[in-house]
Formats: sequence, C-alpha cells, structure tokens
Amino acid sequence: MTSQGSASRTPISDRARTELTHAREIRFGGIRGLAIGVAAAVAAVVAKLLLSEVADGDTGYILLVAAAIGAAWVGGIPGGVAATLVGVVLNDLFFVSGGVDGFTSLEIWRQALFVVTGVAAAFLVSSRRTSRDRLVAALADVSSLADEIQSRDRRLEIMLAASGTGFWEWDITSGRLTWSDAIFEQSGLEPAAEAPDFPTYLGMIHEADRGRFTSAIEAAVAGNGDLDLQFRLPWPDGSEHWTHGAGRVFRDDSGRPIRMIGTGQDITDQKQLEADRDRLIADERRAGEFREAFIDVISHELRTPITTILARPRSCHARIA
Repeated sequence: MTSQGSASRTPISDRARTELTHAREIRFGGIRGLAIGVAAAVAAVVAKLLLSEVADGDTGYILLVAAAIGAAWVGGIPGGVAATLVGVVLNDLFFVSGGVDGFTSLEIWRQALFVVTGVAAAFLVSSRRTSRDRLVAALADVSSLADEIQSRDRRLEIMLAASGTGFWEWDITSGRLTWSDAIFEQSGLEPAAEAPDFPTYLGMIHEADRGRFTSAIEAAVAGNGDLDLQFRLPWPDGSEHWTHGAGRVFRDDSGRPIRMIGTGQDITDQKQLEADRDRLIADERRAGEFREAFIDVISHELRTPITTILARPRSCHARIA
C-alpha cells in the first residue's frame, strides 16, 4: 500500500487557459466578418498578381480558396462567403481578359467550381470552428469547476487541520492507502510518501483495541454501518495517544466495496480531560462518603452524653417517688 500527503493539482495551467481564451476571442461575425472576407479576398488577389508575375502564368484559384477558408475560420460563414464572391469578382477584373465576353466554357466551369468549393468550405470550416469554440468553452468551464473544487479542498484541509483532523482513503480493490499529513502525525510518524501497509498499521494499534478495530473495519466493509471507533496508538516515544476514526465504504453498481474514505482526529486531550473529570468525580464521591461517615460518628458521639444527661433526672425522680 502506498500513501501520500496533500497533493496539489492543476487541471489546466494558466498559460493553456489564456491560449484557449485567446483562440476563442479572435472570432468575428456580422459586418466585421464580411469585412474580413473582403480583406482576405483582396489580399489573395494581390498575392495572386505577384505570384503570376513571378511565375509568368496564371496560378489558378489556390490562393482564393485559401483566403475563403481563412476568412471562414475567423469571420464565420459571412466571412467565407464574402471572400469567395469578392474573390470571383476581382479575379474576373484582373485575370480574365475581355471581361465577361472573354469567358470560355472552361473558365466558367472553373469559377463555378471555385464558388461551390469556397461556399462549401466556408460552411464546413465555420462549423468546425463553432465546434472548437464550444470545446474551448467546455474546457474553460471544466477548468473553472476544477479550480473551484481545488479551492474548496484547500479550505477543507485548513478547517480539518485547525480541528486536528486528518483524512484518509483506502482503495479496497488495489490496496492503495492515501493519508494526509495529519494522519501521519496522529500515528507518531513523520509525513512521508509511503505509509505503512495495513498489517503494520494494525500492529501499531494498542493491543487491547486491536481486535475492536479489526472487527469495526470488517463490519463496515460487510455493509453493517459506517466505521466509528475510538482506539489508542502507542507512539515510538512511549506515549499513548487516542484517535477517533470514522469512515464510510463506497461500492460499485454491483454492490462490491471499492473504496473507503474517512477521517481521523486526535482526541488525546479530550480523553485526558475525561480522565481528570472521572478522577475528580471519584474524589468527590469518596469525600462525600467520608463526610457522611464523619457526621454519623459525630452524631453518635453527641447523642450518647445527651441521653445519659436526660436519663439521670428520670432516675432521681423515681427514687424520690
């Protein structure tokens, strides 16, 4: 069995959360999406002009399709559709000689294919982007929930530490045992990464309480109520300490016990106060018995001379008579 103290956990780092939030924020829609689509189409046509000069020929619609996809990713469906349509118009102005009259059947098919491809890509990319944004939002919610749980765990640990209470968990299936630092301290041990296994811990319990402890664990695992037991732990320095252990067994859908979670609280001071109280009560009882005995003796001693004094006049009176 292994054990570990309070472990810090960071579900999503601050840097990753910032990146996710930033990725979600660079998304535009409506008029801004249309503007992005127009700008992307213009940039693509300008780049096509430059590449055409360098390549000394027509580069086709590759840059225009890329612009439509990029505009759809950032500006949504309006951006992708705007980039497609504006790209077609600008392509006709700069790359089709003779305007509309210069269209060939091949060019018409190419443009139609580009429009269909651009619009379809806009819808597809925008849909994927929407799904991604939803995933980002879900991750942000999970991160926020995890941070809230972690904050509650820290507050719980602080409250437990203030009350001298530690927590433990026993994975019944794997045998893994997890202790908080307070449980180590209650057992007279220094907090460490490894806890003693169950037989070793059982040997640390006071011999007079060991059987009750084992029976209580077995009863809880068998489903006969929760664990609630007070027992003694002799420390290595020879001192004797009391612990109050409480725990509950959790089961799977078939009813098989899978783990047990509980707390341990050092109640040595409480037991000492109870012992002092019982001793004072016993002393008071003995003092009361002594007082009663003393009063009985005094009463007897006082009654004896008074009875003698009262009896003498009666005796004198009888003689005279």
